[in-house]
Amino acid sequence: MKLFKQNYTKKRKYVSWRFVIIALLIILQLVFTFGLIMLLGNKYAFVQIMFFILGIILLIFIINKPQPASHKLPWLFIFLLMPVAGLFIYLAFGKTILPKKQLKRFNKDGIDCSKYLVQNKSASERLSQANLDGWAMTQYVSNTTLLPFYNNSSCHYLPSGESFFERLKQRLNEAEKYVFLEYFILSEGKMLDEIIEILINKVNSGVKVFILYDDIGSMKYLPMHFDAKLRSLGINCYKFNRFLPIISAIHNNRDHRKIAVIDGKYAFTGGINIGDEYINVENRFGHWKDCAIEIEGEAINNFVVMFVQLYNLFAPQALEVNNYFYKGQPVLSSGYVQPFGDGPKPLYSSRIGQQLFLNIIHNAKKYLYITTPYLIVDYSIIEALDMCAKRGVDVRILTPHVPDKKAVFALTRSNYMPLIQAGVKIFEYEPGFIHSKTIVCDDNVAFVGTINFDYRSFVHHFECGALLIENSAIFDVKQDFLQTVTKNGIMQTKQTAKLTLMQKLQKNFLGLFAPLL
Repeated sequence: MKLFKQNYTKKRKYVSWRFVIIALLIILQLVFTFGLIMLLGNKYAFVQIMFFILGIILLIFIINKPQPASHKLPWLFIFLLMPVAGLFIYLAFGKTILPKKQLKRFNKDGIDCSKYLVQNKSASERLSQANLDGWAMTQYVSNTTLLPFYNNSSCHYLPSGESFFERLKQRLNEAEKYVFLEYFILSEGKMLDEIIEILINKVNSGVKVFILYDDIGSMKYLPMHFDAKLRSLGINCYKFNRFLPIISAIHNNRDHRKIAVIDGKYAFTGGINIGDEYINVENRFGHWKDCAIEIEGEAINNFVVMFVQLYNLFAPQALEVNNYFYKGQPVLSSGYVQPFGDGPKPLYSSRIGQQLFLNIIHNAKKYLYITTPYLIVDYSIIEALDMCAKRGVDVRILTPHVPDKKAVFALTRSNYMPLIQAGVKIFEYEPGFIHSKTIVCDDNVAFVGTINFDYRSFVHHFECGALLIENSAIFDVKQDFLQTVTKNGIMQTKQTAKLTLMQKLQKNFLGLFAPLL
């Protein structure tokens, strides 16, 4: 069944009128707010004094917040330029504001799930003896997410969007009980149409299908009422954080996760969304290189928990998580895997992705290979990579050669020089855009997931991934990196990384506000 009349080589654009209306409404709100501030301030001196005092109090609060200085500097700059207006800008965009009902539901589901997800003590003892550094990483993740690690689940690395798509279709066709799909982007086209056709057939045969997709992430790729259309076909489909044209920081917190769970038997995660560029049917930025990982066994339960926690925030009928756990026999595996989620405060107490990445970097002894579409990080990551290379570790980073966002690409490239000077080898993926998010280190630690090396992933977005320790799939992640770099990598040098005066000015300006973007 085809939901869209589509020429797959030239994707239809849905959005002009919708984005224009949204932009106009937000601009009108900004004009009205700042106009009211100016009017009141000019007419009543005490109002301006009151706003100024409140701004100073808020500034002191920001300075004393327990967060990196790089996250405070943009706000200090804004308050310096616009003391009164800065107060309203911060209140509108500077804080993560979640409805109390959602916060209560999220925490309740997390506590309920912790009753079912109990760490296997013998597995923990074996890992602590085999790889103490790796065990310490799993403890950090467990203590911050309540999600354990497993030694009874197999991992299969999928090195391209095409291989992921074929495997996903195979598993969807095998579904007998239920399907969970959670994606940042659903985009009309061949990939989505084929998946929806399978899902409709499954619904007609009694399989329960649940879909959660990010509204802003998918807004320019789908019709406005796509979720309602799927619900009319029997698919339980809802938007994450439905976008409303109001000024609010809540729009900053997007669901960047990519999760598929089938029958509690198989789960997938990685960088791949549901859209034709991810399988190279559509060519927007040259060849698109991406990856995913398939997990079979009890570790799937962590993905079930992650999906249910967010799905229950937006669906009218909540799911009971224990109805969807893995109920099969233990799966033979060589090593350990820990699927986990990350997200903004106050839902998550720590920047889990950033801290885990720093932990891996600090513990690297022989080599450290990183694949990321964006390299927009604070000084702590740059310094950690610098120290890693200087202590003799073979540090290599693979980024795109063809950008998807020019300003973001400029910030990524602006970080090349200090890393190259420290001995880090940086390569760009010559055929086009690389969207994989992987880390592999010393043949015994790897990460595959959705987390980029940028502020949006570390601070604002809901993310997920799989930490692999002493796992056989680590070798496949490593081989994919080496083969890609050898065949398609353009090594950057001090000469190619040198910035022009204009690029330096751009870097300094954009870099100041990068933590807010």
